[in-house]
Amino acid sequence: MICEQFPPEAWINVYTGGSVTYDIEDNGAGIAIYFPSGRTEAPSAATPIHYSKYKAESEALMLAISIDVDSQQRSTMAISLTDAIYKP
Repeated sequence: MICEQFPPEAWINVYTGGSVTYDIEDNGAGIAIYFPSGRTEAPSAATPIHYSKYKAESEALMLAISIDVDSQQRSTMAISLTDAIYKP
């Protein structure tokens, strides 16, 4: 469904995720970026032990936003796909 709505040859697809296990070594935020050219990037960052899952997911979204997209890319369209859900 995602490929039908946002074809990878036309869209930059950004997947984000955050993880919290209450062990400082396993907490983090990561993204996977798939460019129309076929190039991929997968940066990640550690997050503090006191972060909630929601905060780690938010950190992943901020990491995705901070990535400079190469101006040589054919597409100016990008979509960020996340499983972040806010539960008060």
